[in-house]
Amino acid sequence: MKIYVKSAIVPIGDEPDEVRREVARNPAASPDVLAELSKDPTWRVRKSVVNNPNTSMETFEDMAKMQDSRYRRAVAKSPLTPPELLAQLATDRGYTVRSAVAKNPNTSIETLEKLANDKNIDVVWNALQNPNADKLREQLYDSSDYSIASAIACCKYTSTDLLDKMVDANSPVISTVAANHHTSVATLTKIANSASSSEPLKNVVMNPNTPANLISEIYNREDLDKLPGVSMAIAKNPNTPVSILKEIANNTEYMGLAYYAKETLRKLHIDYR
Repeated sequence: MKIYVKSAIVPIGDEPDEVRREVARNPAASPDVLAELSKDPTWRVRKSVVNNPNTSMETFEDMAKMQDSRYRRAVAKSPLTPPELLAQLATDRGYTVRSAVAKNPNTSIETLEKLANDKNIDVVWNALQNPNADKLREQLYDSSDYSIASAIACCKYTSTDLLDKMVDANSPVISTVAANHHTSVATLTKIANSASSSEPLKNVVMNPNTPANLISEIYNREDLDKLPGVSMAIAKNPNTPVSILKEIANNTEYMGLAYYAKETLRKLHIDYR
């Protein structure tokens, strides 16, 4: 097969890799040219083929059967791969291919449910973090399996209501819930009031949803000195009340904390004195 390059007709294989790659990425490339390039010896060329909207379904299916798992994985990752083909790749022998299917936003909930039972934890993790996996997250949020609970707790698609439920269920990953930007103020307050260790409190302090009055309450805890890292998180947080930042900045007993509080105030264009 030949293509037009610089006003001349030349065989595809005679062109440099970069030119063939540009042809594979070109939205004007024909399905036949893309089918030819799907057999190219260069990985980057073939990878570009699966991201071209003109690539035929036959070419997608052919690449999904290739021996080299890189090409099957490229098909599994492509935003153009339909749910039916992703369902087939979900049973691939290579866990990296199955993991790519689990991440793909085109993957159906039926396929994700199967992948959530995969023997490989990376595949399970990615299935639970898929934007289509609301039903799965709802089913498994109170799991005693740390990996499963953690995947749900840190997922940017996990709903505020579900994060609230995880705290109510005394999940083993409350600290991770505290770091999720979808966690409600009510739940952050609940975590702060019940926490007796540093990690969940640090995450509450650093969460952008945490209001200034809650940061003040944490700062005024009697056991703050026994909670490593929490004071530092308060000193670094631009949402910390200015009065507290100034108090930390002028405390000569803890110079390290004072330095970070001064830096935070400087970024806010506020004098620490």
